[in-house]
Amino acid sequence: MVNISIVEQTFKQHIANAKDSGKVILVDFYEDWCPPCKVLTPLLHKIEGDPSLIGAPVDSLDLITIKGETVPDLAREYQIRAVPTVIAFKNRAAIGQFVGALPLPGIRSWYSALKK
Repeated sequence: MVNISIVEQTFKQHIANAKDSGKVILVDFYEDWCPPCKVLTPLLHKIEGDPSLIGAPVDSLDLITIKGETVPDLAREYQIRAVPTVIAFKNRAAIGQFVGALPLPGIRSWYSALKK
């Protein structure tokens, strides 16, 4: 498990290095002033520590948190229009995303749909 606050170059390097690991990398674009982010980000940290909460195998997820306004080029590249936005990556590719603070059952459903 990797949990890091990140800048653009490090982000791209981490995504590239995870190419063959089979892990899903959840990228949480957030802002400190965002009330829904203050709900979602701690929940994502909890899920990273116990992926079984969303039906994922142990050690199958990494979480990257990105304060969007500190990396505007990255936010623009991934078309971040609102926070929180979570994008899932696997093998260097974005495989899904959601916007807003989903509760645990919603995140579980979203994650299950990624595997289909």
